[in-house]
Amino acid sequence: MNDITQELEATQDNVRRFWHTQDRLLDNMEKFAHEWFERRHVGSHAAQEAAQRMCKVQNPVDAQLGGSRHGVQKMKDATELCESDAGGDGGRQPT
Repeated sequence: MNDITQELEATQDNVRRFWHTQDRLLDNMEKFAHEWFERRHVGSHAAQEAAQRMCKVQNPVDAQLGGSRHGVQKMKDATELCESDAGGDGGRQPT
């Protein structure tokens, strides 16, 4: 092969890789955006439900206590999840 043919083949390979990379980038961006919107919908629906519950509360103190209990339960659930992922020992190393 002569130099021009080699340069042409190298250019074609570079162009092919460029467009392949662009396609992968667009796929990843689309996936990210789709998942972001899904999370946003979940969050906005949860906020709407919480606002509706707050509007129905007769006693604001009860609402605060309920939120505190909910938060404590969430912390407990998160702790249990972390411990189960770490083999049940809370991530501590054996001594």
